[in-house]
Amino acid sequence: MEFYEKYQGKLLNDYGSICSAEFISFARAFFREIKKRAEDFEIVKKHIGHYDLFMFLEKNGKYVYLKYSGINRCHVDLNHGVMIRKAKDSQDYSGETNHFPNWENLFKEIESLSK
Repeated sequence: MEFYEKYQGKLLNDYGSICSAEFISFARAFFREIKKRAEDFEIVKKHIGHYDLFMFLEKNGKYVYLKYSGINRCHVDLNHGVMIRKAKDSQDYSGETNHFPNWENLFKEIESLSK
C-alpha cells in the first residue's frame, strides 16, 4: 500500500501544455506498482500521455486495457480514476464494458477480466 498512501489525494504539479516531472514520476511508479501487483501479467504496451496514462496487460492470450486520467490541477484519485476493460488485443482501444474499481479491488477485477 506504499504507492497508494504516497499518491492518493496528492495534488501533482501542473505545467500546463507539458507534463510535469512530478506527473511523469507518478506514471512510472503507477506502472511499477501494476507490474508488482499483477505479477502473472505481462505489460505488452504502456504510454504516458498529457496527464493520463494507459497500458495493456496480457495473460494466457487474454488482454486487459487499463487507463488512468488525471485532470490538470486535480488530486490523484486512485479509487475513481482507474478504468479497466477486456480487450481483444494490444490495439483494441474500444474494448468491452468499462469498469471503475476502487484501488483495493483493482487487481481482483484485472484477474477477473482476464478469464
